[in-house]
Amino acid sequence: MRRVKGISSRAGWQEDAVQSVVGTFQLTDYGRSMSAILLGKLIVTAACVGTSLSGAASRMRRSPSGETVRKALLASLPDDLTRIEQRINDSLLRLTPKAFFKRGRQLAIDLHQRPYYGQRESVPVRGGKKKLGTRWFWTWATVAVIEHGQRWTVAMLPVGPDDSLEDVVRRLLDYVKRAKIAVTMALVDREFYSAKVIAVFQAHGIPFLMPAIRRGQMKGANGPTGTQRFFQRGTLGVFTHTWTARKSKGPEVTVQIACVPRRDKDRRNGPLVYVFDGISAGQVLCYRETYRRRFGIETTYRQLGEGLAKTTTKRLVWRMLLVAVALLLRNLWVWRNQHVHHGPVTLSLQLHQLNIHLSRDLELILDFEIIKT
Repeated sequence: MRRVKGISSRAGWQEDAVQSVVGTFQLTDYGRSMSAILLGKLIVTAACVGTSLSGAASRMRRSPSGETVRKALLASLPDDLTRIEQRINDSLLRLTPKAFFKRGRQLAIDLHQRPYYGQRESVPVRGGKKKLGTRWFWTWATVAVIEHGQRWTVAMLPVGPDDSLEDVVRRLLDYVKRAKIAVTMALVDREFYSAKVIAVFQAHGIPFLMPAIRRGQMKGANGPTGTQRFFQRGTLGVFTHTWTARKSKGPEVTVQIACVPRRDKDRRNGPLVYVFDGISAGQVLCYRETYRRRFGIETTYRQLGEGLAKTTTKRLVWRMLLVAVALLLRNLWVWRNQHVHHGPVTLSLQLHQLNIHLSRDLELILDFEIIKT
């Protein structure tokens, strides 16, 4: 497996960024005017600037037309989503240091949504709560290592309208297991709170921590039922809770419930309630502060937006490519910040520097290819 070389220099950063894109998606030459390297540089340029692929081509002097660039990319992209998903996750792991696998890591699992505003016929978008003026989203599931200064994305996959969350979690954990990453704890978003998802974590033997959701009746025969009783004001401590999935033939799971006091100004709203399993009280001294580490993945999604090229296409594989490029560039940025000697730089500054180098390089390359043809 090839590791990144020479990334501490700007030239090495540019070369590795382009080679990662070309190698991950196995880009090929298209005709005489569009080489695989040129296509890779245009894709990275679009990600750095936040424009479309045709917009990146129009920025370069005497470049191939946007239509030529579009056809070149479509000719390289496979129709098999499983194959390209495997390539992407292999590349994400390739951009991690060898020391990454030497000890246990904390993981964060979450869903990332990008809004969709068009017609939904034959478009694999997923419904959700209304935000940004729509209820429909392109959805991606990611698993990332959450450590100070080392938030590495190690796997991503698309989530369609018919994909169940337990299948999504199972596929992500399979990638983690295949990569031989030792997991000390998984910090999971409350959207994954269900008996079926918890059963997947327990089957894989992975400790987890996630917020509970209020379910049950407030006024049952013996008081509040379900998880409602854990949200009552004054309820503190660790309890055992067993329940069965709502749908018939669902698994029965037994977990631990931690009721943690809120901050002083919010205590009238009842405690914070977390579900966990496989974690002793000694491992987690403060459930609230431990779970706060998961919020680092939200910063990863914000940075993903900084390196995300624009598109209006309804092709899932094309959009998957753009999201993957943004994550690859971010992993490269984390790697470079660990190896530079003049101090860390922000991702936006790194993308700006990469865009400057690519713009200068592309003009020379394009001049050469025009003369050659």
